[in-house]
Amino acid sequence: MGFNRIVDTDIDLKNERTRDREIPAGKISKRSAILFVVLSSCGFLIVSWFINPMAFLFSFPTLIILLGYSLAKRFTWFCHFILGFSIGLAPLATWVAVREEIVWEPILWTIGLAFNLAGFDILYALQDQEFDQKEGLYSIPAKFGKKISLRIAIASHILCIGFLFMAGFASGLGFIFIIFLIVTSYFLFQEHQIVRTSGNNFFPPKFYQIHSYISLILFAGLLFDRVFYFLFLENKTIF
Repeated sequence: MGFNRIVDTDIDLKNERTRDREIPAGKISKRSAILFVVLSSCGFLIVSWFINPMAFLFSFPTLIILLGYSLAKRFTWFCHFILGFSIGLAPLATWVAVREEIVWEPILWTIGLAFNLAGFDILYALQDQEFDQKEGLYSIPAKFGKKISLRIAIASHILCIGFLFMAGFASGLGFIFIIFLIVTSYFLFQEHQIVRTSGNNFFPPKFYQIHSYISLILFAGLLFDRVFYFLFLENKTIF
């Protein structure tokens, strides 16, 4: 995110919605931000070295993806999915760090999370549709307009739920996780409703709040499902 703010400084200065961000507003100097990103990147690589060889090997392409997505909107409207994938790598990276292997379970979680973030970013980019078109930046809203963008975002979130369901099944999760996944679907639906009833310029805080709950809901579903299993099913105290 620090690198994103650095490379987008000139763009953020022109955009009414983003000109109050830390670097354009002068709250943080660009030099300080660059130092922060360099130190963070070095720290990331060093820590990966101490975790295990596979984590260190994959830390380099991961860092390139994390930094590279900030430049994607200058070249392709597929940038939303690049962003989704860069953040979606978290489950796979965690699995590699702990177990030093790549299997289907974390890949499914990664794909599900990637579609979740891509759908959200498409909705988020609707606020800058006119600005992106004016500045020659690439985004799905700038390319296809609001109506088609909403459909693509819906498709992304449907795929998100589908892959999360498969990930839960592959991970041995049960009905409690499914209940929380249904709740997640409801929150995504509410997110889309807010966008449909709002103008394209600024979304209300509720839009961001609702999306911030999704990770907590999924974590709660994972936690309670596993606790229920270990307390009752594994020891056969109920069934």
